[in-house]
Amino acid sequence: IFVYHKEINIEKVKVGNKLELDPISTSFSQNIDDVSVTSIEKNISSKIGMMTLNDIDPTDTDPFVFRDIYPEIDEVPNGTMVAIPSFEIIPIFKSFTFDDFSSADFSQGSLELTINNSMVIPIGSPLLIELLQVTLDDTVNIPGASLQFDDIIDANSGSATGTIDLTNISLPGEILVQVSGNCQGTSGIEIFIDEQAKN
Repeated sequence: IFVYHKEINIEKVKVGNKLELDPISTSFSQNIDDVSVTSIEKNISSKIGMMTLNDIDPTDTDPFVFRDIYPEIDEVPNGTMVAIPSFEIIPIFKSFTFDDFSSADFSQGSLELTINNSMVIPIGSPLLIELLQVTLDDTVNIPGASLQFDDIIDANSGSATGTIDLTNISLPGEILVQVSGNCQGTSGIEIFIDEQAKN
């Protein structure tokens, strides 16, 4: 234990019989310069390994209607019986979005496509379905993402199902579905055409 003792003598100033002391005051000021902290940024890059995507519920594209694949039908007056000749389906597109991913590189998997033909004419054969992606205002085929139906799909609720093998295929979340191929028409048989049939 250290004890420190300091004694200060204060000169006495007497006014009458009173002791007078000069006022004791202390003041200080401290300026602090602007403080700046440089921005701190750290980018972390981490690759995620293989992920499993559960089966996705079936989703419809916008419908491909009769007047889409055969524009000449608009020249036929409604309420008319007419035979539709065979014709080539000029490639037509519909956009489609996968809600479960924005893009995916598949190590394995499959994409099942079902065509439900509600039109008044059969379609095919063949009928080619191709998946495309949009890049820089252009459309390019997604390698390996195509499917050809070689059987005729009957009119009025005929259907056909096929599968695209997705092994080593990259799919963007937004694609175009392209349909092309042939249609045998009605083989000389006249059918009733109205606005409902055209759509």
